This record gives sequence, C-alpha cells and structure tokens, in this order.
Amino acid sequence: MDTDRKVISTGTVALRAEDVGEARAEVQEVVDRYGGEVAEENTGTDDDGDVSRSRLVLRVPTARFDSAVESLKEVADLVDASTTSEDVTTRVLDVDIRVRVQRRSIRRIELLLDRAESIRDIVAIEAQLSRRQADLASLEKQQDHLADQTAQSTITVSIARTREERKAEPKADDAGFLTGLATGWDGLVTTAVAAATVLGAVLPFAVVALLLGLPAWALLKRLRRRPAVPAE
Repeated sequence: MDTDRKVISTGTVALRAEDVGEARAEVQEVVDRYGGEVAEENTGTDDDGDVSRSRLVLRVPTARFDSAVESLKEVADLVDASTTSEDVTTRVLDVDIRVRVQRRSIRRIELLLDRAESIRDIVAIEAQLSRRQADLASLEKQQDHLADQTAQSTITVSIARTREERKAEPKADDAGFLTGLATGWDGLVTTAVAAATVLGAVLPFAVVALLLGLPAWALLKRLRRRPAVPAE
C-alpha cells in the first residue's frame, strides 16, 4: 500500500460455529497476531451459560487490514464477508492545510491584540480571536479523527451458533399404535362415505316404492278381510 495515500478501510465478517466461545477465542488470537484490539464486544449466552452469539468490533493497523480479514474468514464457517476502502488523501491534505492557515491567523491576531490600545479595538480583536480558536479546535478534531481512521481499520465480526436440531423419533410401539389409529380412521371415513353414496342412490327408488306400495298393501289387506261367498 502506498504510504502517501490515506485510506479508510472497513470490513464485516459473519461466521457460524458449533462452539461460539472457541471461535471467539480464535478471533482474539487473530487480533493479537496483527497488533489490533477489540474496541467493542457484545456476547450472549444461553440458559446453560454457554456462549451462543458474539459480536466484536476490531481495530487493526490499516497496513495489515487485508491479511486480518482473510485470517478471520478461516476462524469458523464463513457466512458472509465484505470490505470497503475509501481514499481520503485529498480530504486529509485539505484539513492539514486549513489547520496550518488557522494557526497562522491566530498568531497574527494575537500580535494585533498585544498592540491594541483602545477598549473597542481590544473587544473586536478578542471576538475575532475567539472565533478563529473555535474554528481551529473543530479542524483539529477532524484532523485527529482522520488520522485515527486511516491508521487503524475497523472490522466487525459476528459469530452465531450452528447446531442441528434433531426431531425426536417416535418409539416403535407408539409408531405402530399411531399408524393403526390413522389406518382405522381412514377406513371408517371411507366406509361412511360409501354408505352415504349408496343411500343417496337408493333413496329416490325407496320413496317411489313406498308411495306405490302403501295403497296396494291396504287394498290387499281389505280383500283378505272380506268373507268368502258360499257355493250353491
């Protein structure tokens, strides 16, 4: 990397591991190897007290940023990784120049203040001096921030647990009972549907037969009751 260029590099690495605590320790080894530090950390545990997730914000020297990212990818199963780099060389030079100009301006105003004789001149010069000192303080903060961001890169690492959940298999007896129950229920439903189908098909004929059969039955019954005519 060109030492004259000023670059702000950031990266994110998402990992999955069966043992999050062990992966967290390996991340720390990578940080130590590249002379970095853990700036922030948010780690959670499950009901058993085991580490279930971890999120770390790392700061590593910008010159070793790429190597650190590659090493972090190998700590556990890689889910996702991304990096961005922004060249801020022009911004750094601009802020440095403005800081130097502002400092020279303050020195000139301080000389004017030493030579001022009237109260009005002193008040006016002091107001100008205060304003320029505030502007210089703001520029120096920007200068410090850029220096920090270009010297140390930021990498956010998140680690989640990967544990396969196995569904409990039913016991042989339970499985046989449930299978038999399901089969019996299906048979009952099938029989009921068949009976209903047959009944629906026969019912119209049964009604017609009933309407025709009742008068015939009544006539037959009346004929049986009539006394036989004696032979002459």
